[in-house]
Amino acid sequence: AGGGGGGGGWGEVIISVQPGNNVSWVVGAGGSAGVNNGTSGTQGGDTILYVSGVEVARVTGGSGGANATEGSVGAGGVGGTFKVTTAVGYAAEDGAGGGYGIYAGVSQGWGGIGGSSFGKSFVQVTGQNTAGISGQSGGGGSGGTGTSNGGSGTAGEVIYDF
Repeated sequence: AGGGGGGGGWGEVIISVQPGNNVSWVVGAGGSAGVNNGTSGTQGGDTILYVSGVEVARVTGGSGGANATEGSVGAGGVGGTFKVTTAVGYAAEDGAGGGYGIYAGVSQGWGGIGGSSFGKSFVQVTGQNTAGISGQSGGGGSGGTGTSNGGSGTAGEVIYDF
């Protein structure tokens, strides 16, 4: 049973801008799913906020869950973090780590839970040869069981108010 991927971090910033400033961002991609061939999941991308080309804040993606060999369990991925460089105010929360897979014999297993991101729920699968589920908005995918692949992480999101 593969480990679940870690959820991405979460952050909210209040920034001060002047006429002529450009506000832009990059939305981090979701990490890829672990594959039932010894390949663990990959880390999700970073979501970055820029003001006139200068980085203001960064939220990192969670790391991928580990693949498991027969008769063992995969470790869960680590949750993402938040880093602020320049802001008037901010709030932040690290992403939840993914859970370990649980091996219960040849006919049953629990894929590790996919770590949730702020305000989202985690995902998990059980059974024999069950594919993992993709995470919810910024969350990690669950580990798969048996000979099935894990679920992929989901891309971050940006909500822009002015």
